[in-house]
Amino acid sequence: MTHYSGITSDLARRKKEHQDDRTKKNMRNWRVANDGKPFSSRALAQAWENSQPGEHYPGGAPATGPWYGYSFDYDK
Repeated sequence: MTHYSGITSDLARRKKEHQDDRTKKNMRNWRVANDGKPFSSRALAQAWENSQPGEHYPGGAPATGPWYGYSFDYDK
């Protein structure tokens, strides 16, 4: 089992992208950080992601809007 954490300004789109990623099998335990509320800045969301164990994609894509943290488990 592998743990993944990330940040996004569009939770639904990002979740679907991970579900459609054939390298991430049996995706489960989807969780949204910060009690489901957006972080007050991208920098805070990035700091949260950097503090998480497991895999993550550093930096996130450029975007505007609210920033959410999320995590899930999957099989390779």
